[in-house]
Amino acid sequence: MEKPLISVVMATFNEPVEYITASIKSILEQTYSNLEFIIADDS
Repeated sequence: MEKPLISVVMATFNEPVEYITASIKSILEQTYSNLEFIIADDS
């Protein structure tokens, strides 16, 4: 049976690149494999 898709949505507005980079790294390091990461810039 396939694992359910987990969506992570991050809205950003004038965030330092370090925060966005840390968030992306955190998502990529997850052990759960059926993820999508959506970044909405200037929202």
